[in-house]
Amino acid sequence: MLNIVKNFRYTGLIASLFIFLSVVLLEQNILVSKVSAQKVEIQKLPNPNPDKSKEYLRQNGSIGLFNNDFDGSIQNENRLITPIQNDIQAGGLYKSISGKRFDYNETNNGGTGTVRSNFDFDGDGKTDISIFRPSTRVWWILNSSNGGVQTFQFGNPGDRLAPGKYSGLGTAGNPIRPNGATEVGTWSPMQGQWCVYERNPAPPPAPPFIYVCYSIGNPNDIVVSGDFDGDEKDDAAVFCGDQMVWIIRNSSNGQQITKQFGLSTDSPVPADYDGDGKTDIAIFRPSNGQWWIERSSDGGIYALQFGVSTDRAVPADYTGDGKADFAVWRPSNGGWYILRSENYSFYGFQFGTGGDVPVQGDYDGDGKSDGAVYRPGTNVWYILRSSGGVQYTQFGTGNDIPVPSVYVR
Repeated sequence: MLNIVKNFRYTGLIASLFIFLSVVLLEQNILVSKVSAQKVEIQKLPNPNPDKSKEYLRQNGSIGLFNNDFDGSIQNENRLITPIQNDIQAGGLYKSISGKRFDYNETNNGGTGTVRSNFDFDGDGKTDISIFRPSTRVWWILNSSNGGVQTFQFGNPGDRLAPGKYSGLGTAGNPIRPNGATEVGTWSPMQGQWCVYERNPAPPPAPPFIYVCYSIGNPNDIVVSGDFDGDEKDDAAVFCGDQMVWIIRNSSNGQQITKQFGLSTDSPVPADYDGDGKTDIAIFRPSNGQWWIERSSDGGIYALQFGVSTDRAVPADYTGDGKADFAVWRPSNGGWYILRSENYSFYGFQFGTGGDVPVQGDYDGDGKSDGAVYRPGTNVWYILRSSGGVQYTQFGTGNDIPVPSVYVR
C-alpha cells in the first residue's frame, strides 16, 4: 500500500481526505488516474512518438546525437536509459523496446513562458551562471547580459544559501535596480535568521543595496523560498521536516504562517505547478517516487507518481506554458525525465553523467528551462539550450557551490 501522507490540514475538505493521482506506463501508454472528492476520472493519454534525434553529453564533455534508433558503434558510451524489467512494480518511468529506443513526444504548446527566470541576478530574463565559494563566502556571478562578473561577500560560516527575488523593484534595463532580478540571501539555521542583500527602493545617491534580516525557522530546517503570496516577490520560507510543517513569511504583509504538509523524509519541491503566479507547497517522496502538491489556486491536493528513489527532483517550466513541469534527473545515467504540465505527455533526454550536479534554468531567455549540469571536477557548465545548441562555460574552482543547484533535492 502507498505510504499515506499524515496529518494534512487544509480548509474546506474533510479531515484525512486525500487526492491520489498515479502515473504508470503500460506498453507505452501513459495511464493517468485522478481521484477527487466528487468523482474518479480516468484519462488515457496519447502514445509517445519517437523523436528523430536529441543531443546528449558524453562523459568526456563532447556532444553527440541521442538517436532513437542507432547502430552499435557507440553502445559502450552508457548513453542509453537503462531498461527496467517490470516497469510498474519497479517504479520505472517508461517501457523500453529492445533496449534501443527512447520514446519522445515533442509538443509545440504555444506557451507564453510567463514564469520569471530563476537565478537571474542582472535582470535580463536569463539564468546566470553563478557560484558560491564557502572558503571566502563570496558569490561570483557571470552576467548573461554583458559577460561581466558580479561579486558579493555575503554570509557566515554554516549559513545556507537562499537566493531569491525578494525586492521585485526596478524596471527592465535599469543596471541599478533591474526588474525581477535575483538577490543574494542566506539563512542561519543556528540563529534562525534570514538575511538578504536587497535592492534599495530609494533612488540614487542612496546605496543600491540594503542589508535586511528577519527571524524564521529552526535548526535542521530546509530553505524553500518562493512567491507563496503572489505579490511578485519571493518569501522567506523553510520546511521543518521533523515537525512536517512549512513556515512562510509573506513579503506582502510580513506575517508568518505555518502549514502542515508532508513527512519528515520528504523532499520539498515548491514551484508554481498550476500557473496562477503563486508558488505551491509541494513535496517529492523518494521512497516511492510520489509528488504531492497543494494548489494555491483552489487549495486542492494533487498527487502523482513519477520517478524512483535515487532520482533528483528538478521541477521547472521546460515547455514554456507558465507552469512548472514534474521532472527528475537520474544520476546513474544522466537521464532527464519530464512530464509536461499541459497534457501529461512524457519525454526525456540524456545530458550529464554521474558526479555532475543538475543546474536547470532558463539560460537562453526563451521562457523555457534548459537541462544543465555543473561538473565539479572541471568546473565546467554544460547547458542544453531549449532554443538550440549546447553551451560550455568554465566558471568556478575547487569546492565552489553552483548557485542554481541550491534548491535541487
